[in-house]
Amino acid sequence: MNSSPAIVLATALALAAQTGRQFFEQARAAERAGDWAAAEKAYRQVVRADPASAEARANLGVVLARQGRYPAAIAEYRAALKLRPSLHAVYLNLGIAHFKADEPARAVAALRQYLKVDVTNQQARQILASALLETGEAAEAAAIFEALPNPDFSARLGLAAAYIRLGRDAGPQLQSLAAEGEKPEVQTVLGQAYLARNDFAQARQAFARALELSPQTPGLHFLLGAVEWRAQNMAAAIEHWRAGAAAEPASFELHFALAAALIEQGDPTAAQAPLARARAMRPAHPGVLYYQARLAWRDKQPAAAALLERCLQADPANRAARYLLGQVYLHQGRRAEASRQFAQVRRMAAEGVTQDVDILEQARGR
Repeated sequence: MNSSPAIVLATALALAAQTGRQFFEQARAAERAGDWAAAEKAYRQVVRADPASAEARANLGVVLARQGRYPAAIAEYRAALKLRPSLHAVYLNLGIAHFKADEPARAVAALRQYLKVDVTNQQARQILASALLETGEAAEAAAIFEALPNPDFSARLGLAAAYIRLGRDAGPQLQSLAAEGEKPEVQTVLGQAYLARNDFAQARQAFARALELSPQTPGLHFLLGAVEWRAQNMAAAIEHWRAGAAAEPASFELHFALAAALIEQGDPTAAQAPLARARAMRPAHPGVLYYQARLAWRDKQPAAAALLERCLQADPANRAARYLLGQVYLHQGRRAEASRQFAQVRRMAAEGVTQDVDILEQARGR
């Protein structure tokens, strides 16, 4: 006697569910043993057997994150939340993954969502403060760090960095950190404090010591270059950024700063490779668009106008881009549009907008 289609389907679903449970238990056992590769394989088998398992997706994300594969982990966390938005704890993991993937703005969004439910979670609040610091929201970051009970070394370090960026006295925080012994993190924050006071010699010494203590710490080459750039030692800044770009090929700030400095110093040919790397990482970044336009204008390419228009949509206060756009329009015979741009430049100058492009601020995304 032939089975009915309904019975066949029910049997298949039951077998799939049983297979999924078996793989799920295998995955959990591998997780407990710290065998992340085996856990990943088993969770992927669960997902194939039961594509609607939000728990398997979320746990697969955890396993991928433990392997440092943050973009892949983020994709699994988002898939889990799409399947089951009530898995609120996943927002914490998502925020941490975005932060570790150097996506602080997205980390902020995920952590704010998580903290709507678990408002007192210290880990989430501390990472939120750190992410806010990275996005330039130093005042809110400082307020969160200040409110943390029993702050650990990392939180005290973050508070000191926030105070420095706000121009506030970070002396007591720095003295407290110094008591922890000579650590690269402390030397980095000390260097930032000295740089904020334009004490270039002390800043250079602190950043160099941090690099000596921890050669693999990201960002130190950028900071050493920043010291030299602010001290008007352009060639030294370019050498630091060149070394940093080689050591940190995924660093936007290093490739952008190197390209921008080379263009400003009259070496557009050498700037093309690092600018291309920066463009690949952040194609809509206003600084990238501006320096692309500079190179296009040098070669009298018509693309310069569109690049500058996009730059000004993202950064209307970029006086240099506005002036250059006026020049491009004038060259193209668009005199009325050129006049409007030049009038805007004059108005900005009258309002005290005299800084054209700050490479360091552009590189940091602020």
